[in-house]
Amino acid sequence: MKAVPTSFERVSDVKHFTDWIDGASTSFRFVPTGRQEREVTVRGNASLRDGMCVVAALQDKDDWSSLVGWRDLETGSIVAKIPRDALKAITLRALLLSGLLLAWALSVSLAVLSFPILISLYSLWQGVREWRQSRQAWQCLAHFGANGEA
Repeated sequence: MKAVPTSFERVSDVKHFTDWIDGASTSFRFVPTGRQEREVTVRGNASLRDGMCVVAALQDKDDWSSLVGWRDLETGSIVAKIPRDALKAITLRALLLSGLLLAWALSVSLAVLSFPILISLYSLWQGVREWRQSRQAWQCLAHFGANGEA
């Protein structure tokens, strides 16, 4: 996880949405300092404004599509998926997988259940990956104060 100080020069097309597994998310377009316009989606209900100064948490240093969250240097608030929420999503996915395995144990044909079980395993793996990502983002961003210094 890389911390990159920047400012969001222009912010547009902000859309907030919620889904039943991952919770709140925000999709928006922005222009980081000295770069071309990007479109990203981050977990959480982000409050955005033109010219806001942030420390962004990127999975890959120069890849803005890997934006995981940021710390607003004016307010000190962190926008990223909360690791506890990611654990809730993992629990829901594990319960779904458990139900499918129980159905298999109760003599439902494996031919009928194989695809849903594979999808559930993949979804569970994605949930664990997202939990690790959110935990790393919070650890990375927690080190920065209101002035952007670690």
